[in-house]
Amino acid sequence: MTDLTAAFRAAKEAINGLFDGECVITGYTGIKNPATKETELRPETVYSGRCRLSKPAKRADQTESASEIDFDALIFLPAEAPVKAGCKITVTQNGATTAFEQAGEPSAYATHKEVRVRRATKA
Repeated sequence: MTDLTAAFRAAKEAINGLFDGECVITGYTGIKNPATKETELRPETVYSGRCRLSKPAKRADQTESASEIDFDALIFLPAEAPVKAGCKITVTQNGATTAFEQAGEPSAYATHKEVRVRRATKA
């Protein structure tokens, strides 16, 4: 094992050690309906495990209405977590459970993945 490989392994273990939340990622699989011959999207759990939810401070120009709350956050996941754009992610951290929708493709690094999300709940 090279020194660089050992350094990446140590960094990955350190980052994963900070994951104090649990999350379930739901993706969608295309299943062909034999009766209609159309492809239907069905939800499927693609990951269930540790993560970390980070909520940035509210910006001064951000507003909340009674009908919809615009809530951006960042979820840190293990590098191996299979997450794609469009996934639904439910996070339980510090006793609170929140459902999110993924806002785009994850940023993938050698040590972890970062996923920008928006809260799925409406007020």
